[in-house]
Amino acid sequence: MSSANGHKDEGGDPANLVATRGFAGRYHVARYVGRTSAAWVYRAIHTGLAAPCFLKVAEKDEQGQVPERLRREARAAAAVRHPALLRVLDAGTHEGFGYVAQEWTDGPTLRSIIERGNVVTVPELVLLALDLLDGLDALHRKGILARSLEPERIFVRELPERREAKIFDLSRAYFMADGGAAPVAERVRQGAMGIVVQSARYLSPEEIREEPPDARSDLYSFGLVLYELLTGEFPFATSGTPTSFIVAHLKDVPRPLELPPERTHADLASIIRRLLAKRREDRFESAVATRRAIEDMVVPDLIRYQTKEGQRVLDAWRSRVKLGMSGAIKPPA
Repeated sequence: MSSANGHKDEGGDPANLVATRGFAGRYHVARYVGRTSAAWVYRAIHTGLAAPCFLKVAEKDEQGQVPERLRREARAAAAVRHPALLRVLDAGTHEGFGYVAQEWTDGPTLRSIIERGNVVTVPELVLLALDLLDGLDALHRKGILARSLEPERIFVRELPERREAKIFDLSRAYFMADGGAAPVAERVRQGAMGIVVQSARYLSPEEIREEPPDARSDLYSFGLVLYELLTGEFPFATSGTPTSFIVAHLKDVPRPLELPPERTHADLASIIRRLLAKRREDRFESAVATRRAIEDMVVPDLIRYQTKEGQRVLDAWRSRVKLGMSGAIKPPA
């Protein structure tokens, strides 16, 4: 989302929907909250459920249908039911708009947390990372890639004992069964380089080279997100232009994770370095393999520290095992 805070009212009303009652016969539109790459996003009340929801709207395409990106997002979110993904409630067209309604979640985006300088602790990072990896694994099992995963597309819900990550925006979802490179409709050429630019800050090297992405492409973006969460900085020095990001992804070595001992973990740093490998063959082969590396190398140490945060990691891990999401480690005696 483009807003600094996922739930901050930016003012304005680009689709002129605020205070609309009965949108598509069942939504009362309360306020505008931001936009994604595919749609304007509103907070609405689903009258049948008497509950808030996200209402994503975009102008109909030339055929009078839901625009392709929004339709793809609805298709991806509807194909996978997982706690780390916002559930789709409804999709369709109404008057001049295509729309998708999704369950509501409270909390800021990861981007707003990073921009406020609220870098997370290692235990918090581990819990958020495991949430995201489970969500990515659920998508990958259905043959779907999130593509160019970025902090703007992830909400962080505050629970009594921990934070919970929720992937909000799947408008760039790629269905591996379709084959080929990124959909042509999403390609934007940058200068004389003739290279695809699509949220270039979080593109994997192989996507920049216009090779078909796979699960390891999502893991590269995931590694960028972890680095930023841990340090508050992007791993490469760039000028902030799409071209500079592209060059960095293809050629530059990530800056070392130089943090005080209490702010980092040697094995976590090595995991992030592997996720950011230029060649996909040098990364973890799957979200599951990445998750197991974190559980095997990092979680036992957090438990042994016998801190309150470490206990939260242990409790969350036990919950995950109960749900059948993982089982790579056993708590140390």
